[in-house]
Formats: sequence, C-alpha cells, structure tokens
Amino acid sequence: MSEQICRQSEDAEPYTYYKVRQSCSAQRVSDGVAIHSEVEEIIEFHSAFGAGSYLADNFVLRVTKSGLEMLGTQYDEVREVKARFWRDLELTS
Repeated sequence: MSEQICRQSEDAEPYTYYKVRQSCSAQRVSDGVAIHSEVEEIIEFHSAFGAGSYLADNFVLRVTKSGLEMLGTQYDEVREVKARFWRDLELTS
C-alpha cells in the first residue's frame, strides 16, 4: 500500500491524494538493491486539478556505511528524485 500526499505548503490542505496498491520485486544489484513496482489498483484519489495518473514507485538504493538507512533514487517515466529509507524505531522480536 502506498499513499502520496502533495501539498503547496506544510499547513495547506492536500491538493492531490492517492492511495494505491502496488506489487513489487527486489533484486540485488552490486552493493545495493533495485525495487520495481507495478500499480495493481488505485484505491482512492482526490485532486483539486481533476483527473490524474499514478506512476509506479521504482527505486535504486544503497545501504549506508552505518547500516541505518538506504539512499538512492526513486524514478518513473517522468522524473527521478532522491529517496531515503530509514527506521525511526527499533524492531521488537
């Protein structure tokens, strides 16, 4: 499940909102991982701009030396932006 909330500013009401179900696969690439996703279903969509489209979330990431986060890029057919994956809380086993 993925949610995307786009705002013009931190305190503004969301002007575009997606809730999407995606399937994904991961493949080890050198010292990182490539994650390829496909949109299975758009569950919810609201926008002040009318109709829209959601592009699948694809990533190329590398684990940092500390092992606490993964850094890389998120890309689709339209753009490529920086990506950061991290965990705020320790897992409990």
